[in-house]
Amino acid sequence: MPRHRLSMLAVLLALTAATSSRARDPSYVVLDPDSFQSFVANWMPETEPKCAAMRSRADWDKVMHPAPVMGGSKPFAPGPDVWAHDGVLLVARVIPAGDTANVFKLQGVRRADERIDVDYAFTPPARSSSTVKWWLGVRVAKPLTATVRFVENGRVVCMASAE
Repeated sequence: MPRHRLSMLAVLLALTAATSSRARDPSYVVLDPDSFQSFVANWMPETEPKCAAMRSRADWDKVMHPAPVMGGSKPFAPGPDVWAHDGVLLVARVIPAGDTANVFKLQGVRRADERIDVDYAFTPPARSSSTVKWWLGVRVAKPLTATVRFVENGRVVCMASAE
């Protein structure tokens, strides 16, 4: 085989490998906690993260509680159109009250074998006299796998079942 054909074959193989790798990554959208009038229900122990894989509004209602307030007009949960095609993967932590803008930074969502990995960086705000529950929610295309791992700063901190 001539040298230029071998080079072209190597490029095609590399592109094929990259494409099949990307195909394993589910499409996802990060949810904005401020878009919902809800809060994460209490969990124990509060020093550990709360993780959940939600396939439906009923699953959401087990993890999240509505926070009705006068003048509030935000939804309590994602709408039915979301649940028809997507699930929500959520990790929550009790953190010092303060600026929440950089607490969770999603680094990626990957399907590997029979699981989904949610990889994120976690940086809590500076110490404070009070705490809040803050969460990272990721809308992921269905089907959800049986196991979802939450990988925080490179370390698996919890797993959730989507069954």
